[in-house]
Amino acid sequence: MKQKIVYIAGFRQHAGKTTTSIGMIYTLSKIFSPDDIGYIKPVGQETVEIENGKKIDKDAAVIKKFCLPNLELQYVSPVQIASGVTKQYLTAKNKKAITKEYACSIYDSITRMQDKKIIIAEGTGHPGVGSLIGLSNADVSKMLKAPVLYLAGGGLGKSLDMLTPDLNYFTTNKAEVRGVVFNKLFPQKLDEMKEYLSEKNINEIYRRRKPLSVLGYFPEDDILNRPSMALLLRKFSEAYFKGDITAKAWEKPSRSIKIITLPYQILEPQEYLNSGDIVILNASSTRRLKKILDYNETLENKIGGIILSCSGKQKQSVIEEKADLLLKHGLPFFFVPQITSEIGEIVTKAGENTKIQIYDDDKIEKIKTMFDRYFDTEKFRQIYGI
Repeated sequence: MKQKIVYIAGFRQHAGKTTTSIGMIYTLSKIFSPDDIGYIKPVGQETVEIENGKKIDKDAAVIKKFCLPNLELQYVSPVQIASGVTKQYLTAKNKKAITKEYACSIYDSITRMQDKKIIIAEGTGHPGVGSLIGLSNADVSKMLKAPVLYLAGGGLGKSLDMLTPDLNYFTTNKAEVRGVVFNKLFPQKLDEMKEYLSEKNINEIYRRRKPLSVLGYFPEDDILNRPSMALLLRKFSEAYFKGDITAKAWEKPSRSIKIITLPYQILEPQEYLNSGDIVILNASSTRRLKKILDYNETLENKIGGIILSCSGKQKQSVIEEKADLLLKHGLPFFFVPQITSEIGEIVTKAGENTKIQIYDDDKIEKIKTMFDRYFDTEKFRQIYGI
């Protein structure tokens, strides 16, 4: 079989590209040996540092951890659009040479995977991300001769509103979209979405020269959107904490976020809090904090953690006192200098855009289950020639 490359693109950042890459590799592993499957993140935006000091896209690290343990990380993340790259490119006199150098790096990565039968290429952001440097998702898909699997999402109108300009963008840039997955659909409206976004209706709407194939309808799953305390900590530019943030309790997905503002006298934690909940509380609320901690001790499965607002003039000694108290109870916690409402906004946004982390074992199993149930593997193999 001639080597195949499938390019995963989506309607925006956090559309589910990494989740889909994980699910695709899991699905393909039932057909091929993992040694025959490759992965590349041609253009990345968020990086982590690996052992040799090289920076690679964080999604590549997730793929290695959960899908392809023999993945050579130093080769699968050839281009990163880090902070400052755009300004450097705009002021450069040799823009074409820079784009060519980037492209050569991507080709070099693909060349190193010549022994692979199929490669999953994960795109970044919305379709136009990278266009300034000549490496949009459409540009890279065309460069690699990799047909696109496109992720649409949201409600009925939103899915179609996003799909229309994005399909035109790929077509204009001579990149081929063969299949579409409708992702993050409202679970209670899944059957309705299947009816209105049927393959027949989609192709009647767009009337493309080559028809689109619908490969799955995936409901939004609350588990995949649950952030851990470790992830939330990184969302704040300034924070104070104690404890081992690599401990399992820091990495556990939260259940929900609860902002506690009730007066101490009427606060009944058992009426508001459940195992796995993350609590947002003003750091000055000593009695409320102790009441919550006492309740936590009655739970077999503890609450997920506590975020304390110290936006006022709390003395460091007071913060240290509460930190020591929380340490004794073994709960993840951190203090941040925002008011509780601002913390709530940041945390809520994080929950809406939670990415898979290298410790999210439970989420990986959920992704596999969803692909077994909702993805049309046979149709995928047929239209992508696998």
